[in-house]
Amino acid sequence: MNRISRRLWTLATAALVSTALSCGSEADAEDPSLIQGRMWVEKVPANATDRVQGIVLVPVVGRGAFSNSSRYELHVEIFEYDRDGTKLKLRFPQSDKKAEVSYSIKKCKEGQFNLCLDLDKNPWGGPKRYYAKRGGSDGEIAAREAAVVAAASVDVD
Repeated sequence: MNRISRRLWTLATAALVSTALSCGSEADAEDPSLIQGRMWVEKVPANATDRVQGIVLVPVVGRGAFSNSSRYELHVEIFEYDRDGTKLKLRFPQSDKKAEVSYSIKKCKEGQFNLCLDLDKNPWGGPKRYYAKRGGSDGEIAAREAAVVAAASVDVD
């Protein structure tokens, strides 16, 4: 192999390695603010009585909710939150319990979902992974999904 061919081979190999390394989880990372304004669920319910845990954060009111529900029963706990990058500070007004949670959001393909939310811990005792959809009408969908939480967000002061 001559000197020019060796250099081209070295450059091509370096480019290939660089491309391969960039295709990891960091390339799939999404904007941390996507945690807000959408409903995150652990799964699609198998039937009407199948319970599904979910989380929603409403940035306008600085509140969110964890839920555990089926079509016929709903359990919700409202929390107040502050978001700083990929960290959440939560306060549950009912119990005055406080928690800090780190999270990441990345592209994924899980059934009908294309976003994955991974929590380092779940202060509500639910799963550490949730799923959501990202689409062109995120704002409209988020507004409808967050209406229930916003309506339930009465002053707790």
